[in-house]
Amino acid sequence: MNSFIIRYPQTKPHSYWPANPDACWDWWSYVNHSDDYVTKSGPQIKAIKAMLDALTGGAATPNATLVSESDQSVSAPQGLTANDASDSSVDLVWFPVSGATTYKVQREGADRAFQTVGEVAGASFGDSGLTPQTAFRWRVSAMLNGTEGPASEEVIATTRSRPPPCKRVSVTRCKMVSVSLPLTGDSHGYGFFT
Repeated sequence: MNSFIIRYPQTKPHSYWPANPDACWDWWSYVNHSDDYVTKSGPQIKAIKAMLDALTGGAATPNATLVSESDQSVSAPQGLTANDASDSSVDLVWFPVSGATTYKVQREGADRAFQTVGEVAGASFGDSGLTPQTAFRWRVSAMLNGTEGPASEEVIATTRSRPPPCKRVSVTRCKMVSVSLPLTGDSHGYGFFT
């Protein structure tokens, strides 16, 4: 309903090497003791990407197919939607275009001309640094090996108003009093806060 997919990778606990008694998703980096598990090159992220590709592989994408391999042209992305907005950012999503290597995202400027604000590999983009309570217009085009296809239909979204500033709260400092009480020949310290 909200254009989100939530995928829970399944893991199993095991006690042999590499030991993983709590079935963690490799946050200790059991495989190669590096930070690859949080990057695109890591086996865990590759596995999640493969799972998402499997989940979305059969999804219908109207008119979003490669026109011809020989003329190296692609169709316009369909279903461009602004699915979330804050006071300074808007999230855009669209149907992926088969064969597209990247997508060019353009936003209309004050002069009413569209300027490129990003190029992404996937079918989503978060545009940030926007002015609060302002309407913006975007369009997206698919790229195939450097050749740009036609632009999508435009979408308009308005950023929210800036949230009110946080109220400052005064904090009363505590004073600690240390007391030693002899118990069976040993001294133990207890802290009391006033």
